Amino acid sequence: FLLRSIEYLAEDDGHFDPDLTITWEDLTARDAQGQVLDLNQLHDAEELTLRLYSGKGSLHTCTRTVHSNPGKPTCVVSAIKRLYQLRCQQAASGLSLIHI
Repeated sequence: FLLRSIEYLAEDDGHFDPDLTITWEDLTARDAQGQVLDLNQLHDAEELTLRLYSGKGSLHTCTRTVHSNPGKPTCVVSAIKRLYQLRCQQAASGLSLIHI
């Protein structure tokens, strides 16, 4: 995913709109058969679709889908799976270091 700065940074005037940033609810995971998965099944995902704010479109959203590329250091699906795993471990231990 290639993000524009408006998806994760405050505007020049310092205003930050949390409704425009990415959350776990903006992520749709699918398995190898194309079935939509719950977040607690993310480890089975073969494809991820991210819904992003886009000021360029009339609907103000766009989607980007990436497929798993296992074993490659640049596999976005593997990275998101790992990030979610870390977030779950963090929540289980009572820590709040990653705010996503």
